[in-house]
Amino acid sequence: MIDAGGDRKFDPAWWCGTVIDFAGGARLTVNEQVREVGGITVTGVRLTVPGSNTEILLGYSTAAAHHCAP
Repeated sequence: MIDAGGDRKFDPAWWCGTVIDFAGGARLTVNEQVREVGGITVTGVRLTVPGSNTEILLGYSTAAAHHCAP
């Protein structure tokens, strides 16, 4: 649980892989987690803008984590 001040508290667990589509086709993905044979890749925020061949990534990380529960 994250305390955002005052009475505002929220659980960030629902963010995992959350996709928000915008008018015009832009897409915002929050806490994208891709598990692969060799580990995991996590992108904090991915903004995809169609038609412009543009992707903006914030907080990108890879790890060779093995035998982790999903």
